Amino acid sequence: MSQQFVLTRSYMIRFFMPILVTLTLVIFLSLLTLDYYHLINQPPETITPVSPNEEGTNQAEVGIANMLIYVVMIALGSSIVLLIVKKGKYNLLLLGFSLLTAFASFSLTLFFFPLMLIELFLYLPLDAIVVLIPEYWFTILILGVSFAMAVLAFYAMNPTLNRSIFLRNSMLILFGAGIGTIFGIHFPVISAVLVLIALSLYDIYSVFKGPIRGILEHFISSSSTQATGTNTDVETPVEETTTELTRQSFIGMPLLPIYSSGDVNIGLGDFAFYSMLIAHSLKISDLTGSLLPFIFTLIGLLLGIGMTLYLLQKRPTLPGLPISIFLGLVGLFIGLLVGAPNIETLNHVLRS
Repeated sequence: MSQQFVLTRSYMIRFFMPILVTLTLVIFLSLLTLDYYHLINQPPETITPVSPNEEGTNQAEVGIANMLIYVVMIALGSSIVLLIVKKGKYNLLLLGFSLLTAFASFSLTLFFFPLMLIELFLYLPLDAIVVLIPEYWFTILILGVSFAMAVLAFYAMNPTLNRSIFLRNSMLILFGAGIGTIFGIHFPVISAVLVLIALSLYDIYSVFKGPIRGILEHFISSSSTQATGTNTDVETPVEETTTELTRQSFIGMPLLPIYSSGDVNIGLGDFAFYSMLIAHSLKISDLTGSLLPFIFTLIGLLLGIGMTLYLLQKRPTLPGLPISIFLGLVGLFIGLLVGAPNIETLNHVLRS
C-alpha cells in the first residue's frame, strides 16, 4: 500500500519551477521567432504535414488531417517504446532516445541560433565587426554550435555516459521549449487546437489503459521481482505503487524522457505541449495586437496544472495534459474573443 500523496507548498514550488523556467524560455524563443518574421515581412511558415496551400482551403479538414497524423505518430511511437521495454532492449531504447534528441537539438539550434545572431547584430553597434568577418565564418559558427548542442544532447540523455541529473533535466527543458515553440508558431490555428485536444485525449487513454500504463506495470513487476528475488502472481495496482515508483532511482527512469528531481517527475511531452500552447497564444496575440490571448492562456494553463496536482492527492496516476490544455484553450478563446478588435481580425486569426 502506498503512502497517500500530500500536496505541500514545498512540492508545488519544486514542481512549478521547471515549468515556469520552460515557459519563460518559450516566451523568449517565440518573441525571437515572431520578430524575425516581422523583419522579413512574412507570416510564419506552416510546417504541418498537411498544409492549406490554396486560398479557400477548408481549414477544418486540414486540421483534422494533421490531428490524425500526429495522434497516429505518438501512438505508434509509444507502442514501439512499450514493445522495446517489454523485450528488455534497454540499450536500444537508450540509443534511440539519445540519437533522436541529438538530431532534434541540432535542428532546433540550426533554427534558433541564427535568429539570435540577427537580433544581436540588429540591436548592438557591431556593423564594423560584421563587415570584416567573411560570411562563411558565420556558417561555420552556426553549424559548429548546432553540432556541439547535438553532441551535448546525446551525452546528457544517455545515463551510461552522463551521471548529472541536472544536465539531463536542463536538456529536457531546452528541448521541450524549443520543439513546443516551433510547433506553436508554425501550426495553423485550427490544426494546433485540434492536435492539442486530440493528444490530451490520447494522454488519458495512454495513462489509464495504453502504453504508459503498460510501461509502468512492466517496471513495477520488474522491481517487485528484483526486490523479492522470485516471481509472483500477485498483481499490484498501478495506482497504488506509481507514487513510490517514480520517487525511486530504478533502471527504467533514466531510459525515459522524464524530468526527474526527487519526487518531482514531469514528462517531456508535458513540457513540449504546454510550450506549444503558450507559443501559439503569443502568435495569436501578435495577430490581434492584444496580449489578452497570451495572458488568459497562461492563467488557464497554470490553473490546470494546479488542479491536476490537487487531484493527485486522490489518485496517484493522472495524465498531465487534459485539464491543463483544456483550461489553457478556454483561456485562449476567451482572450481571442475579447482581444480581437473586430470580426475581420477574428476571421483572419482563424484562417492563419
